[in-house]
Amino acid sequence: MKSIRGFSLLEVMIVVGLLAGLSLVAMNISKQSNKSSAKYQLDTEISLITNEINGILSDPKSCLATVKLATLDHVQQYSNTTGAYTSKYLTNSVNGNGKAKILSYALDLGPGAETPLLKIVFENKEILKNSDSSNPTISKIIKLEITPNGAAAVADITTCRSVSTATDTMWNRVSGTSIIHYDSGNVGIGTATPEAKLDVDGEIRAGSTGVLENGACSTEGAFAYDKVAHKPVFCNNDSPTKHWTAMNGSNGEVLSIYGTHSGASVGTWNVSTITSNTLLTPPPSTSLITIQKAGNYFAVSTSYICVAGSANYMQSFIVHNGTYVANSVIRAFECGSTSATVGLKLAFGDTIEAQCNHNQGFDILCTFTLTKL
Repeated sequence: MKSIRGFSLLEVMIVVGLLAGLSLVAMNISKQSNKSSAKYQLDTEISLITNEINGILSDPKSCLATVKLATLDHVQQYSNTTGAYTSKYLTNSVNGNGKAKILSYALDLGPGAETPLLKIVFENKEILKNSDSSNPTISKIIKLEITPNGAAAVADITTCRSVSTATDTMWNRVSGTSIIHYDSGNVGIGTATPEAKLDVDGEIRAGSTGVLENGACSTEGAFAYDKVAHKPVFCNNDSPTKHWTAMNGSNGEVLSIYGTHSGASVGTWNVSTITSNTLLTPPPSTSLITIQKAGNYFAVSTSYICVAGSANYMQSFIVHNGTYVANSVIRAFECGSTSATVGLKLAFGDTIEAQCNHNQGFDILCTFTLTKL
C-alpha cells in the first residue's frame, strides 16, 4: 500500500505567495478603478459647474455685478423677472452633487489688449492627488469681455460678459415680454466694423402706417416716412404737442405778410395782407412776431419802392430779441427792392421783427416771410 504524502512546507509557502500576489494585483486594480471613477465624477462635476458659471456670466448684468463684488467669493445671478440678484457657487461650500468644492475666484484684467480672465480654483480630492501632493487644486478659466479693455482696476469696468460660450452674443430678451435689447458695443448691419450704436451699410426702411406730416406722434426723435406727402418725417416736440415734422426743408409752416411803411424812419409796420399763416394763432397784426413753436427758421424781410424820376434807396432789417441780425440796402433809380435774409434757431417766446425804411416821403411796400424748417 502506497503511503499518501502531504504538501511540503515549501509548496505551501509558494501557493500562499501566489495567492498574496493575486490579491495585491486585485487590490491595485480596484484602487485604480476607484480612482478613475472618482476622477471622472470630479471632472464631470467641475465641467458642469464651470459651464453653469460661464452661462451666468454671459448675462452682462450678472457679470458686471460679479466682478464688482467687494469680496469675490461667489457669482451674482441677475433675474430679468424679479430684477434681483442671487448669490451662486460660494467658495468653501459643496456645489452640485457635492463632488466639487470651489476654493477661490481670481480676476485677471490682463495688460493692454490681452483677454481678461476669471480663474476658478477647485479643491482636488485626496484620492486624486499625487503622492507628493503637488496638485492640490484644479483650476478652470473663463474668458471675459470687458469695457474698457485693459481696465486698470475693477472700478473702471463699465460692461462685462463671458465670451467662451458657444454663441458669442450679447442680445438679451426681457422675460415675459417681446423686448430684445443689446447691452454693450456697436451693432453693424452689412459692416463688420460699426462706428456707431447702429451702423447700417445699405438701405433702411421705416413703416408709415398712420404717419402724416403735422400729425400727432408719441416718441420724440422717432423717424418715419409719410407715404401721402412722400417725405421723411421725425417726431418733433417743439410745440405744446408732439407732431411729425418734415425733414426735407419746409414742413409747411409758413408765415407770409405784407404791409406798408411811411416816411424815412426805420420801424415796424402794420400788416395789411396775410398770404399764408400756419405758424401763429391768432395771426399777427404787425411785423413783430412772437414765436410759438421753437425750431430752425428762415426769415426774409423785403422792401420795395418805385418813384418816377427819382434816385431812391431802401433798407430791409431783421431784428431778433431786439438785436439787428440782418440788413440789406440798395440804391436804385426810380424802382428797386432789397431783401435781408437770415437763418435762426428760435426758442418759444423769442421775438423776431421785420423793419424797412427809405429816403422818400412815400409809402414803401414791405413784406416778411418766416418759414419753419
